[in-house]
Amino acid sequence: MCMIWKMQQIAYEYAIRRANLMLVARRENRLIGIAENARRMGARHVMIMAADVVKEDDCRRFVNETINVFGRGMFLWMVVFEFIYRYKHL
Repeated sequence: MCMIWKMQQIAYEYAIRRANLMLVARRENRLIGIAENARRMGARHVMIMAADVVKEDDCRRFVNETINVFGRGMFLWMVVFEFIYRYKHL
C-alpha cells in the first residue's frame, strides 16, 4: 500500500502541472481512482495500463503505447517505483 500512496502523490504533483500521465501497475483496478483524481486536479490526459514491469514484453508494450499516444517519450517514474518496490521486498 505504501507504494500506491507514493505513486498517488507523484501523479497528483504532475497533474497539478497539467502533465500527460501514463500510470502502470500490475493491477489496473488500483489505478482507476488515482487516474480520476489526477484528471480532476488538472492532468491533460491520463492513461492506465496493467503491466508487469519485470517482463520485457510488458515494458515494451506500455512504452510503445505511451509514445504512440503522446508522441514522445515521457518520464516513466511509475515504472521505477514499482520496480524498486518489488525487488526491495523480495
